[in-house]
Amino acid sequence: MILAIDDLANRRHACDLLLDQNVAPNAEARYADRLPASAQCLLGPRYALLRPEYAEVRQRLRRCTSANPSDPEAQRDDPGQREQQPVRRVLIFLGGTDLDDLSGRALEALSAPDLAALSVDLVIGANNPHRERLTALAQTRGNTQLHPPRPHLADLMAEADLAIGAGGTTTWERCCLGLPSLVISIAENQRPACEALAAAGVIAYLGHQDSVTTERLRDAIQTLRNDAQQRQRLSAVSAACVDGSGARRVNLAMQRFPTTRMP
Repeated sequence: MILAIDDLANRRHACDLLLDQNVAPNAEARYADRLPASAQCLLGPRYALLRPEYAEVRQRLRRCTSANPSDPEAQRDDPGQREQQPVRRVLIFLGGTDLDDLSGRALEALSAPDLAALSVDLVIGANNPHRERLTALAQTRGNTQLHPPRPHLADLMAEADLAIGAGGTTTWERCCLGLPSLVISIAENQRPACEALAAAGVIAYLGHQDSVTTERLRDAIQTLRNDAQQRQRLSAVSAACVDGSGARRVNLAMQRFPTTRMP
């Protein structure tokens, strides 16, 4: 059994299963001429491959709910569970490298007088060349905790009320934990998914990295901080998008294929 993992849909595959966990318009059609006729597609964030810690933490978070956020009856069932806490803690993680120093722009934005009281967790990627500048910014700002690379961010995401992050895999991690997010695409192949997720109300998309200034970040943080209903919508819709069981679904799909015995 051969499983292919792709998100570009720009090549042919000789496989039994094709996994593309991204959101894309006409997702099925993208692979129509690129797979064997017998191949099965596993498409969308329902199949997002996340570490088990995310599903475990999700079970403890009040903001995560399986209810349909657009269903008024569901909203009345347990309104307390859907109360949106004020923003007290912000998580920043913008990839392992962050050559354009988006992390620095985010810290500068959060250093504005009206945002300086917020607690900030900043995860600095292993290949980030701006570590010294970020350390200096954090010391000047205060109320900022810097974190080295870690196996997962589930614990930090659980503690945060708002995230500033990149497109890509961490998008699904934030969604799984219902964390309202301001998202910046840091690669060209992230743009389509970010735009589709923004249109679906899953994330607040700020645009591509070259167009996101410190001032734009500051305004976006302040706007979302002051809009509890929008944060609530983002939290509910994102949590409904990814439930943390994607790896289990992929495993079950793989088990349906007979094992090929080597001669």
